[in-house]
Amino acid sequence: MDDAILQWVCSLATAFRQSAHLLLDQQYKLLLDTWSLGEIQEAFSLILEIEQHTNFHVLPPNHRQHSAIPHLQFIYDRLQKIFGLRLWAKVGQSLPQNETISLRCFRNLQALELLHIPVTSLKALQTLRPTLRSVIIVKGLTRLSDLFIRCGADKAGEFAWEQLQEAVLAHNSLYSLDHSLSLLPNLKILDLSHCELEDASALEYLPTVSLLDLSHNQLRLLPRLSPTATYSLIVLIANNNLFSHISGLHEMNNIEELDLRDNVLSLKEALSPIGALPHIRVLKISGNPITWDLNYRSQIIRQLNPATANHKVVFDDVPLTGQEYDEVGMHAVPAGSSYSPELLSSLSSLCSPVNPISPAHGLISQPL
Repeated sequence: MDDAILQWVCSLATAFRQSAHLLLDQQYKLLLDTWSLGEIQEAFSLILEIEQHTNFHVLPPNHRQHSAIPHLQFIYDRLQKIFGLRLWAKVGQSLPQNETISLRCFRNLQALELLHIPVTSLKALQTLRPTLRSVIIVKGLTRLSDLFIRCGADKAGEFAWEQLQEAVLAHNSLYSLDHSLSLLPNLKILDLSHCELEDASALEYLPTVSLLDLSHNQLRLLPRLSPTATYSLIVLIANNNLFSHISGLHEMNNIEELDLRDNVLSLKEALSPIGALPHIRVLKISGNPITWDLNYRSQIIRQLNPATANHKVVFDDVPLTGQEYDEVGMHAVPAGSSYSPELLSSLSSLCSPVNPISPAHGLISQPL
């Protein structure tokens, strides 16, 4: 190994010692780029004997009194103990084809963040399945199964991620989802925003979720969830899609926050399923054609579940007034009801994006 690079790696030991209390704090992450991690792992060859067919590293007695060895052993010890890692590829330093990144020296990770790194280039990811609680991947994933089943370059099999509670997978070109979601039995937060999704039907495999972000995709149908996920869902963020109706929402009756901004909801009847949501506290629908009507606010408030009059409700960033509370539930549909077949057919024909029109009598034009 180049002496200059080895000296640089050893200098990290000083930084690690100065930040030792932060490295072992669960609130912080170690920030590394892929080049630095590669050089660090190459330097470890001075102190490690790596068994090729196991997941174990051995620290052997080393009789070569290299001055770098104490520093490398200290760095290696710290990397095994850290809780969080943010790893990114520098601009102009993308990985060569078929080159991999090993996470083998991170034995205790609970939070992993990858920026612009293909999941398929990762090795030893499967060893982290028992410990990871949070995964953030930006622009590095094209199939969920590459992460949750194959574990990148490990080419692993199906195995549950028992500890995983947060999966932020925004800004990936996924287009659709798959059954690997069934391997996340304790997930609470799932962010699939900006993923170019056209089909999210595989969300029915997800056992549970509290916050689901589907914003900034190309979805036309609100996905159905499993019975347990339907019950556990509290926050649904679905703005900037192509929803002309919200069929199925009436089943998600524990929702407290609902964001439907900038879709193509054109008729007040399209929002009738909100009448089955007694716990709603935050509702956002601005940017839909329905809001061009000057009276839209009153029309929607009358469709809220009557039980919402008993707690604070914020509608399009404005709290309900006393007069508006008096209107709550006046036109609400019975709990558990959805659209009639005729209405659903009519709403489904409105799935194309709608552009604002010039103001007319009783209508106002608002930017999307």
